[in-house]
Amino acid sequence: MNYHELKKDAKIVDEVLLYLLKHNDDDISIDISRNEERIIFTFKLNALDNEVLSYMDKYINKEREIEVEEYGWELMGESGSQSDLGMVGLLIDKMVISKEDDHLVLKLTRYYKKK
Repeated sequence: MNYHELKKDAKIVDEVLLYLLKHNDDDISIDISRNEERIIFTFKLNALDNEVLSYMDKYINKEREIEVEEYGWELMGESGSQSDLGMVGLLIDKMVISKEDDHLVLKLTRYYKKK
């Protein structure tokens, strides 16, 4: 696995976790499932305000931009702004929000580029 791809994966976790913590969820579990083709980040939490969920859906659930990804990902976390959440959307291929039992589940999938 390419070192830069691993750093991008770590930045995604960092930015999403920071956003969730800033919005007062104090019980978050993170599961990461990775193989050569893709990585899936699963965040399980108690609840999240509908407005916060809508914001996440708007800024994360957009089309991945490989060109921007190559240069912009390194700047994530430098500004400390919520615009970094938008950068997460440029790095992943999809986000699914669901309910499991009494938990809210955010599942982000990122496919690795073929070389």
